[in-house]
Amino acid sequence: MNARFSPYQLRTTDLDQARSFYEAVVGPGFWDGPVSLAALPEPARAAGRPPHWLGLIGMRAVDQAVAAVLARGGSRRGPPGLPAVLRDPFGAMFGLGAEAPPAKRGPVAWHLMAATDEAAAVAAYAEWFGWSAGGAVDLGAQGRHVTFAWEVG
Repeated sequence: MNARFSPYQLRTTDLDQARSFYEAVVGPGFWDGPVSLAALPEPARAAGRPPHWLGLIGMRAVDQAVAAVLARGGSRRGPPGLPAVLRDPFGAMFGLGAEAPPAKRGPVAWHLMAATDEAAAVAAYAEWFGWSAGGAVDLGAQGRHVTFAWEVG
C-alpha cells in the first residue's frame, strides 16, 4: 500500500511570522523540505480553530481510504478535494493526498497521535493504510506508547 506521511502543512493566520519563527528556531533551510505553509481556511477561522500542523499521508487509493475512514466513524473536514482532510474516530486529524512520499527524509522525524482506544486505532490504521504496530512502552497513568511502521525496516 505504501501509505506514509508525505509533506506536512502549517495552517496559520500569519504566514510571514510563522515562516520567520520556524527559520529562527530550526534553521533557514526548514521550508526547503517536505513542509509547506498555508493560510488557515476561512471556515476554520470562523469556527475559532487555532493554527495547526496537518500531517498529509500520501497514497494512491485516496477515495477508497476516505470511504473506509468514514465507514469506521471518521468525518470529513473541509471541502471535497485533495488533500482530503479527515478526523479519525479517535479524534486525530490528518490529510490524504495522492502525492508520492518524498525520496529524502525531511525535517519531521516523529509523528505522534493520541487515541482514546489503542486497539481500535491500531486496527483501523492497519486496515486503512497497511501499517503494522511495532513495540509498545507502558507510560503508566499516561497509557501506552505504540509505534507503527509503514514499511518493512
